[in-house]
Amino acid sequence: MELQYDEYGAGNPHRLHAHLFAKGLAASGLDSEYGAYLDEAPLEVLMQNNVMSLFGLNRRLRAASLGFHAAFEATSSAPSRKIARGLQRLDFPPEMVEYYTEHVEADSVHEQLAVRTMCGTLIEEEPEQHANVWFGAWAYLHVEDLYGERMLTEWSA
Repeated sequence: MELQYDEYGAGNPHRLHAHLFAKGLAASGLDSEYGAYLDEAPLEVLMQNNVMSLFGLNRRLRAASLGFHAAFEATSSAPSRKIARGLQRLDFPPEMVEYYTEHVEADSVHEQLAVRTMCGTLIEEEPEQHANVWFGAWAYLHVEDLYGERMLTEWSA
């Protein structure tokens, strides 16, 4: 609950993370409508979302869903810091930078909640779910790696 409360702006609708992102897109001159760039998204990005949805929509995969989420939270704070610095260096609007700076601190807190509280508690209560948590974490890292490889290939071309 604590993690979701934070994602949804801690009670402030102007601090919803989705709202901050849309504000950043608009300030950058990009279309902020939901799904506006879906047709341009690489297959690997859609794969990330489909794997996450598969886990989240199937109760039997709830431990994998938690592992997927925990791996995301555990690996997002440092990249958010780098993205924010890059956006500042490129003179992007402060609204776009704010979305990423918000995630530097937030995701370091979310990491602890996801790994220790959510996954840790599940494994304590249901030790047989241990492998499924690891599978979810591996799945996240794998699809993220596929996306990274795709981007490196395109950038080197």
